[in-house]
Amino acid sequence: MVTYITYKVQTVNITNLSKEITILIQKNISNFTIDLNSVTNTDRSKMKSLEEKLLKRGIKPTSVRLLIFTTMSGLQKAFSLTDLETELETVNKSTIFRTLSLFHENLLIHSIDDGSGSIKYSICSDTCMCTVGELHVHFNCNRCKNTYCLESISIPAIQLPEKFLLDSVNFVMKGICKDCSRFVKTK
Repeated sequence: MVTYITYKVQTVNITNLSKEITILIQKNISNFTIDLNSVTNTDRSKMKSLEEKLLKRGIKPTSVRLLIFTTMSGLQKAFSLTDLETELETVNKSTIFRTLSLFHENLLIHSIDDGSGSIKYSICSDTCMCTVGELHVHFNCNRCKNTYCLESISIPAIQLPEKFLLDSVNFVMKGICKDCSRFVKTK
């Protein structure tokens, strides 16, 4: 049974987590409603899919993890810890950080150092194990500062000198994204 909760303008779908609902109530958190009748089949299907993705990566699908993963899934670009904190203002910052760390350790998301001074994250594909051969190029827009995964462009293989051991690769291209290019005059 899926429970649909609206909590301070944020929506969470919870499956079999009455214990966590009780915790919310015991902490005297106000402004939340429980609506068991408004869940559509699409909502149920989407939440079930997100739960399955967490389980496939060995992550227990708690209500907060589902809320954070749902929020991440709705973002169209790579996101930072600060981006998630802004989107999820009612969730404790350390909870978001610990959840990001858990997701990263379990290969649900990958990290991107785009040179902005803030690590960005993006959700991995279902089959991704974040090996060097599976890595792709990222694009950072100089105008809007958004970072995008370019999954269709693989990082080229590079032959390292003898005795060098490759641990990770970070390939970031910089320029103007498709949304911002309409504001740039061409010659």
